[in-house]
Amino acid sequence: MKISQKRAVVCSFIVLFLVAVACAVASYRRNLVWRDSLTLWADAVAKSRGKARVHYNYGNELSTAGRFEEAYKETILTLSIYPYSSHAHFNLGAIYHYWGATDKAIEEYRLAVSLKPEFVEAHNNLGFAYYTQGRLDDAMAELETARMYNPAFVKTYLNIAKVYKAQARFEEALSAYRQALLYAPYNADIYYAIGMTRLAQGEFYAAVEAFETAIRIKPSYGAPYAGLGQIYEKEGRFDAAAAQYQTALNLDPDDEETLKRLRSLIGPGR
Repeated sequence: MKISQKRAVVCSFIVLFLVAVACAVASYRRNLVWRDSLTLWADAVAKSRGKARVHYNYGNELSTAGRFEEAYKETILTLSIYPYSSHAHFNLGAIYHYWGATDKAIEEYRLAVSLKPEFVEAHNNLGFAYYTQGRLDDAMAELETARMYNPAFVKTYLNIAKVYKAQARFEEALSAYRQALLYAPYNADIYYAIGMTRLAQGEFYAAVEAFETAIRIKPSYGAPYAGLGQIYEKEGRFDAAAAQYQTALNLDPDDEETLKRLRSLIGPGR
């Protein structure tokens, strides 16, 4: 091979090698940006600031990460670009709801369902917001609308049961829980709620059965242990109650109500 040909081959190899290196670097940088959906949408926002969709998706990811102040700003930006996004209004309502600004949450949920009448989650959240304000008739109307659009949406049944319990209509609440179990038969939250309803009725045996079922489904769930503790305390079985409260607190150290019950139980005189 002539020297000129050798040089050409070497130069070609060098060019190909540099191209490969450049591609590898670019791929590495993309992997850094796309290592999770949060950074992916943060990058998209930086490149497409005028697009509602990227602000909406970035806001969603921020909410999922618990970064609500930033999520709020992105959702406001979304609506400034496209004010007819039912999902953006819903997300804004959910942020307000989390912050305890229930009136503002209701306003946003109502906008969401006006833009998308079949928006089940928005009807459900609106119903729950009304429930927290004691507007039980309004709450039930929204929850029934949610159920009409999607009879399999379990959270709606749980909220319907809350409304019934607020009215001391315990059997109807239990009926709502049983309907929820048709769609989610292994949901520990439902069995816990049944247990608390039975406890409110004074039906201790049925309450214990429900709490124990919840524990079998999800042994790491602290609330049913606390429920058992309440029953044992009412029955005068204080050592057993204290043991259940302690188990609940081991699983959920932030359960302040159970901590108060335990302290009251093991205080002076016991």
